[in-house]
Amino acid sequence: MKAGMNKFIIFWLPVIIYCVIIFAVSSMPQPFPVGIEIPYLDKFLHAVEYGILSFLLIRALRGPQIKLAKRSLIITAVVIATLYAATDE
Repeated sequence: MKAGMNKFIIFWLPVIIYCVIIFAVSSMPQPFPVGIEIPYLDKFLHAVEYGILSFLLIRALRGPQIKLAKRSLIITAVVIATLYAATDE
């Protein structure tokens, strides 16, 4: 049981923590400092934000329990990140 918990902490806890951070920041009324007016900055930051989530999901899905082909791994991670993004908005 201890080995299973260690694998969970190593692979899935970063995903969960990052999802909580995304949720907390998106709940803020004004996450950017007032006065910053860069065109499409929010779109760029969302792409980076969910790109990081996809990376963390790929890392977790590549863990020792799940064996997926590389293409399936990437598609699965992007779909999960997209679904999370949709629920967060």
